[in-house]
Amino acid sequence: MDTQIVFVYCLGDDLLKALQHGEDPPCRVSDAEILTTALVG
Repeated sequence: MDTQIVFVYCLGDDLLKALQHGEDPPCRVSDAEILTTALVG
């Protein structure tokens, strides 16, 4: 299960980078982490 979660995180992070998504600089959690939490939860 852990490998699948890491895969979802990497996929989401790569997708956001490909879309040139800009994150809010002072945030503590990346948007890829939030996306992963929403998808896995």
